[in-house]
Amino acid sequence: MAEQEKPGKGDEISQGDIDKLLEQAGLGGAGGKPAAAAKGQDEIDQLLQQSAPGGPAGGIAASGGARSFQLDRFEETELDDEGKLEILMDVNLDVRVVLGRSRMAIEDIIRLKPGSVVELDKLAGDPLDVLVNNRLVARGEVLVLNDNFCIRVTEILSPEARAEPGGRA
Repeated sequence: MAEQEKPGKGDEISQGDIDKLLEQAGLGGAGGKPAAAAKGQDEIDQLLQQSAPGGPAGGIAASGGARSFQLDRFEETELDDEGKLEILMDVNLDVRVVLGRSRMAIEDIIRLKPGSVVELDKLAGDPLDVLVNNRLVARGEVLVLNDNFCIRVTEILSPEARAEPGGRA
């Protein structure tokens, strides 16, 4: 009884072997089209010929060439600095002033009641952080004006300082 050779891990299959296996499976060899695929392609070609006069999807001519088109030209509009800011006036931003931070265990949070004191990581007189969309952009100090708390901006961070790891909260 003759044993069929089976390729192992180190053996390579030649293109001829691949073609022979494809022919046996009815899929055609190299350069050959299976009958079902050829029939399907004929149907596709026929449908493309029946499509709109501009070719398939109106973007490619029936001859197979590309159809040219002209892009509309738009006038460049120059905005002055005031115009640039005017565009952004309706954009909502999340602005937060951080007085300080604290880490607490859940049991300590549960025990909080009116009059409880929570110790923060900043000292009295330390600058407060001003965050815009969770990004540190400025620092300032607390003021009381007409019985309302306010912040006086004392430092606006440069774009480089904002990009540093400490610049994101």
